[in-house]
Amino acid sequence: PEPAITITQPVTGSVLTGNTNFNIEWTSTDINTIDLYYKLWDESTWIEIVTSVDATNNSYTWMVPAIENDSCQIKAVKSDEETVYDISGKFYIQTDIPEPVITITQPVTGSILTGNTNFNIEWTSTDVNNIDLYYKLWDESTWTEIVTNVDATNNSYTWSVPAIENDSCQIKAIKSDEETVYDISDKFYIQTDIPEPAITITQPVTGSVLTGNTNFNIEWTSTDVNTIDLFYKLWNESTWTEIVTNVDATNNLYSWAVPAIENDSCQIKAVKSDEEIVYDISDKFYIQTEITGIINLLDKYSLRIYPNPVSSNSTIDFEIMNLSKVSITIYNSAGQKIDEIANGYFKNGMYSLTINGNNFNNGIYYCQVKINMDIITQKFIINH
Repeated sequence: PEPAITITQPVTGSVLTGNTNFNIEWTSTDINTIDLYYKLWDESTWIEIVTSVDATNNSYTWMVPAIENDSCQIKAVKSDEETVYDISGKFYIQTDIPEPVITITQPVTGSILTGNTNFNIEWTSTDVNNIDLYYKLWDESTWTEIVTNVDATNNSYTWSVPAIENDSCQIKAIKSDEETVYDISDKFYIQTDIPEPAITITQPVTGSVLTGNTNFNIEWTSTDVNTIDLFYKLWNESTWTEIVTNVDATNNLYSWAVPAIENDSCQIKAVKSDEEIVYDISDKFYIQTEITGIINLLDKYSLRIYPNPVSSNSTIDFEIMNLSKVSITIYNSAGQKIDEIANGYFKNGMYSLTINGNNFNNGIYYCQVKINMDIITQKFIINH
């Protein structure tokens, strides 16, 4: 093989600091010893660093000269054959050595830590090898040691927070070998009362009307809960039917495909997945299987009921072309007759009758309209 040298350090854009050591590195083939040189951007000649270095060492520790320069290069030459060489990419030499500095990034102002739990103290640093960590409470004048000689490049330390209720704590990070280099965190809180996990269902609410075979967003708020399980129950059932499990509680909603089951007393239950005693049950709501509104029940009589759902009063409009026997009766969801709106003969013409919703409790009802031999039953909902 042909003899060859390749410089691997420094690379283009490297920043070296004057009066410090830097490892010049290389790889080589079929070479015993090499000579090393450097050149600054404003010089035409190469300055010797060292000669006859064992090429198999692949590295040489160079004391960088204190010469500010932004276009330096290294040259490595085969000691006994100067036509075999390599020149590095251009690099920088700085003479202003950065001051060591530490900046605590966690905790921040107003952070709330909980006693007897772990918290990651975090920081950034420049020209710092190791740091010591301390904490102080608002009513203390001295700093209490947390840990010493932590590798600064870790940028984090997991602290076991003491169970001491306090509303004005601080962390101090100090350069282990130079105590004048430090940072002190913003003030934070330590709480010893850990909040109880809690779930509150916010949708559906009392009297909500959901429609079967459509999607509805079940919504909630939660504290100290990771995942939740959702269930529903109808008024005539004793057990809860599963909707979904292990939903991320922080989503705060789940899109539920509402079952096509007519029911006037449904509920949702949200349970902490890993702690079933933490739960909430929604208010009662309705499931309807027909989308309601102003509906022409029978073109023959131009009959309609509106509004539907009913908050106070609803109107039944119908038109009769000939003298007819008309009865209008209201039934509850159990099939019990609870009111009669009309029962008699009506001449031809347009009529409007009122259903007084204030007389009924919230729920699903049925209006049966009988005109001569025709019977029409239409569901409506009372929702005050």
